[in-house]
Amino acid sequence: MPTLWVIWKRPEILPGSDGTILSFLPPSVEAELEQTRPGSLIRGREASLKVRERARKLYVRLVARIGTARDAEGRTLRSRLAVAGQASRWWYHLTPFKDCEADPAFQWIIAILTIEEVARAQGTKHLVLVSAPFEVAEVLRTGFAVEEQSPGRSRGAWRLWLAGAVSRLKYGIKAFLEFRALRAFRGGRPDQRFDVVLSGFWDWSVGWDDSTQSLADRYFKALPAALRAQGTASVGWVTWFDPWTAQDGKKRRLDDSLAPAANRLDLVILQTFLRAGDIVFALVNVRALMTYLDMRCLPDFRQVFHEGGLDYYPLFADSLLSGFLGSGIPHCELVATATERACRRLRPRLTVSFLEHFPYARAHYEGVKRAATGTVNYAMQHASYNHEKTFLFLDPELEFHGRPDGCEVPKPDYVFAMGTLGRDLFLDCGYPPERVLLTGSARYDHVSAPAMGAPLSRLHKKGGMRVLIVAAHHADLDFEMLDAVCSASRELDGVHLFLKAHPFRRLAEQPEFAPYKPVVRMAEGTLEEELAQADLILFTYSTVAEEAFIRGNAVWQWCSFDFNGSALGEALPIPRFFSVSSLRQALLEFRADPGKFLPTSAERHIALERLFYKGDGRAADRIASVLTQAASRDEALALPACGR
Repeated sequence: MPTLWVIWKRPEILPGSDGTILSFLPPSVEAELEQTRPGSLIRGREASLKVRERARKLYVRLVARIGTARDAEGRTLRSRLAVAGQASRWWYHLTPFKDCEADPAFQWIIAILTIEEVARAQGTKHLVLVSAPFEVAEVLRTGFAVEEQSPGRSRGAWRLWLAGAVSRLKYGIKAFLEFRALRAFRGGRPDQRFDVVLSGFWDWSVGWDDSTQSLADRYFKALPAALRAQGTASVGWVTWFDPWTAQDGKKRRLDDSLAPAANRLDLVILQTFLRAGDIVFALVNVRALMTYLDMRCLPDFRQVFHEGGLDYYPLFADSLLSGFLGSGIPHCELVATATERACRRLRPRLTVSFLEHFPYARAHYEGVKRAATGTVNYAMQHASYNHEKTFLFLDPELEFHGRPDGCEVPKPDYVFAMGTLGRDLFLDCGYPPERVLLTGSARYDHVSAPAMGAPLSRLHKKGGMRVLIVAAHHADLDFEMLDAVCSASRELDGVHLFLKAHPFRRLAEQPEFAPYKPVVRMAEGTLEEELAQADLILFTYSTVAEEAFIRGNAVWQWCSFDFNGSALGEALPIPRFFSVSSLRQALLEFRADPGKFLPTSAERHIALERLFYKGDGRAADRIASVLTQAASRDEALALPACGR
């Protein structure tokens, strides 16, 4: 029987010339190996294209099934994690959030199905794995004969327990520091009733702008002003005090962070509705953990991970335990409690969140529901999505509608979608069409419709070709892209590389960036300035790339074997690259004839409609119009939430 070698690191001894290698190597290492093994190496990035949609559906299905596993009495895991009259704590766990940026389970499923597909084509059930992730190897053992070289190691249960304890301890310290700072906070709790409440975080999503001497919201942007202009007099923010997520990385005293919020009647900080006992109880409450430990060894629980002759439990074992040990569930419980009390005090008609289905937003929706004030929840899409950004997705039956146990996920009553692609994705989650409103997002009102006629004509400059590398919110993908483009552009005269870092990822400060410092410079200008100077944009997934494409820039995508989060690549075909050799050849072609890589006006208009909608700068006005009309109708308060 032939043997398939699957490698994550280059082995010391390669198989014979008749052996087949499936590569999950870094781009530069793979390129070097290809030169010595022409024809016998299969690139995992390209091979995964056949299985990616199947892998996505499997991942979403497996996660949805976990919460419906039953104990001996027929109770589901998520129903056992519910308190009477409240949502299940299961929805605050990171596993049902399906965070493909932080949890590698989806990436591992892509790799497993790719290996399975290639092995089937090779007619083999014998695998040699070189430096495979421990979890991937454990799954493959349930369906293949596996040999390992340089095997990966399990993290060990004791490390998970220690990390969980440390997580709760650190959270508790921060929570009591915030609690102490807020005791002296003189902003007070406004007694007025808000018509519309905007959910956010002080002071990174909403904060004080010295230049305008007013509050500035990086997500809702002009929406508060649009609401007031259309007659909604009472608009306020309900925020979670989060001084630990500052974008600039500068440490500030908590009192300094709070100072601009003092005495503002349009701003509420949620922690002022918490008592010290709430924090202590949330952190010491281990009921959810004990329930999970009781369930995880039951036959029905383990059976939900079996699919296609493989047992996928090893992919989820550590993350499931970590989620119950750590501070995520206690945090969301505190958010829900504080939101419930705030809504009873403020009695808003409507709330708007920009976090769609994130755990924080789920806790927000749950708190609003528990307040029983008839408040209607809206969500405004805050970024572009595609099918492989799995943290948007809900299984329509098991999660959205909560079948068969009635434990549905907390969710908004209505959604403001950015573009037609976003609208379609929310409909896929189970929302009725009348609850998904195509308006655009106030956050992207600066994106304008492209002018008709020729695309950008600015191409070659005397200084050479300027490539702007746009980082995502995923360091591993960014470093893989840097490895690929640096290898591809090596010894190409006149190619200058610049990196535009993600605001929440200071990539250049990480030690992994050191090898690239001699050849990659940081882009220090504004986004508009950098796009104006760039000849070519290279990205993995980023809304910046989508804006650049609509603007008329040449935009290329580097594709990893990890999840592909590019909405632009799903909206219409763009140049995509899976290897150093293909990227290098394209750079040579671009240098010879840049014009053929520029998007046409028709393509730019398609991208605009699919990703941002109209591009007329009036998304905030459209959203404000819907909210103003809803807030003025008493019957709007009686509308039930979807699926409740």
